[in-house]
Amino acid sequence: MSANNSWQKYVGLGTQLIVGLIVTLYLGKKGDAYLHWHNLLTWLLPSLFILFTLYRIIKDTQTK
Repeated sequence: MSANNSWQKYVGLGTQLIVGLIVTLYLGKKGDAYLHWHNLLTWLLPSLFILFTLYRIIKDTQTK
């Protein structure tokens, strides 16, 4: 793997994290407003997204 591909991989991962957090925050806000909950989904959805992403990163970087 060249240095250029490694750089692109991490830029892509960073972009996925930012976009994923923005989307889950937006969906959480809309869901909380619709269900009349006090910020439950606004905290829960991004937290689950971060946990899933960390799991995926750990699984992908483990030696086989």
